[in-house]
Amino acid sequence: MSLVYEKSRTRRLNLYFRNQDIFSGRVFTFAPLTKNFSELHIATNMYEVELLPSIKPIHSGVLTAITSPTDFDVERAILDYLNTYRDGLLYVCGNYSLIISRINRLKHQFDVRRAFTAYQLLQILEEAEHRMVFIEHDTTLSEEGMHEGLMEALFLAMKDVARRGSIVVFYSARVDLFTEYVAKNADRYIQIKETKEGCIIRDSSTYPTVYYYRTVYKPLPSWQTTLLVFG
Repeated sequence: MSLVYEKSRTRRLNLYFRNQDIFSGRVFTFAPLTKNFSELHIATNMYEVELLPSIKPIHSGVLTAITSPTDFDVERAILDYLNTYRDGLLYVCGNYSLIISRINRLKHQFDVRRAFTAYQLLQILEEAEHRMVFIEHDTTLSEEGMHEGLMEALFLAMKDVARRGSIVVFYSARVDLFTEYVAKNADRYIQIKETKEGCIIRDSSTYPTVYYYRTVYKPLPSWQTTLLVFG
């Protein structure tokens, strides 16, 4: 995949895959990347949300990928954002949503956009100006056929939204080729799996620093929670 930049005041990016323009002549504008994470903290207002009390918060400025079973309440991160910041949330889904029905839309106000094709998702990401963008992956997009160039273009678009200072979460309840691609290249990947002991949580990051740890989370009644941490 070759990237061609045109000379202008802003960077304009044409994406080609196997010498073919995958956007049929469309040009997407990407914001310049900061040199390091410390500059990003200075340049933007920082936001963070909590998924679980005993793992690091999800920060703005980085792309976080999450995979979990459908019954895991990943909407914790959304509700924490809405309770803290109240507005500025964009929820992106496709033909269906597994978790949006768990959120009280009468109590919480946020924007919802649906992407029925990968190109519609690209358009939504290009237009996103929200403080938090939560993307619930629709696996039917991958099943319809998503080539490597298109996967990379979607990934770069999500990264660009994050680098502009937003909290960007990519969530999928099922692992497909596109989810594997995003999880492998994201700044942070949180993997949640069910076991007899509870939920195994693997949390890894390469940006801005490298860390990796594994936890066991045992769901208890709402008045009590425990989290065991081991090497």
